[in-house]
Amino acid sequence: TLGLWWRFPRQVVVSNPHTNTTQGETIELRTTKLADIKKACRNNDPQAARQHLLSWVNGQLSKPVSGLSELSRLVDDTHLKQALLELDHTLYSARGNSAWQGEHLWQLLKNWSPDTNTNQRLRLAPLYPKVS
Repeated sequence: TLGLWWRFPRQVVVSNPHTNTTQGETIELRTTKLADIKKACRNNDPQAARQHLLSWVNGQLSKPVSGLSELSRLVDDTHLKQALLELDHTLYSARGNSAWQGEHLWQLLKNWSPDTNTNQRLRLAPLYPKVS
């Protein structure tokens, strides 16, 4: 067994601290998830757009978000925030927009990604803040 272990080359693996995937897999997954979001938006499929969007965002955040309204509170861009809330309204309102057009959401999303500020907003305030 030791001889076989020594004989086969070892691979260097760089891990992503937030997932159990390697860096190369993370980039590939991110690209695939963005392609899934694009396809769902272009097909005007609100359920698929929500599913793929949350999957993509949760793969990049330190703490997962559970829905679009929670995600919209983390977004600085007012147009993107409005588009996320519109998608949420389409999915969960009795009078939601049955003719939802996803192209607008895709145009806003393709240049946005969660950043350090987004992760910082996810953190809870300290339970016992220090008073000076």
